[in-house]
Amino acid sequence: MSFTDFNSYEKDTVILNSDRVVLNSKDDSVFILSKKTVGVSASDSVHFDIGPRGSKDGKYIFIVNSPSVQLGLPENGINEPIAKANSVIKCLNEIMTALNNFSNTISPAKALGVGVSNLPDISSAAYKLQLELKKIGESYTKENSPIKSKVSKTI
Repeated sequence: MSFTDFNSYEKDTVILNSDRVVLNSKDDSVFILSKKTVGVSASDSVHFDIGPRGSKDGKYIFIVNSPSVQLGLPENGINEPIAKANSVIKCLNEIMTALNNFSNTISPAKALGVGVSNLPDISSAAYKLQLELKKIGESYTKENSPIKSKVSKTI
């Protein structure tokens, strides 16, 4: 968001204009509150620094409390939910386990002409794989999939 015409607003306005502005609270907090919008804009970059560098104890945290978070502007692409890493890993592990179970079941089978083919085991393993993949698909590809973030979206 970028405002270029501050003269178009007809109510009381406070404008601070300087080569540098520093707001500093020596003992507690700084709050910026607005009934409608808070805009932060810079021509180079915006930084949020929290806690000492390299802190890993979880005490220092950046919280965005919003029913919806969007990263990027719609004109740059399609707005999609962000995938949640732990849920994606769980889904991939379930797929790999199902495929591994299938592979382990059919690996002892022999090809026709070389030995005896154990078709019932192959058929059973294929059917089990089909059921497992269907279950995984139903769990992870539906609209309320645990993989899709309900809040964070990106372009």
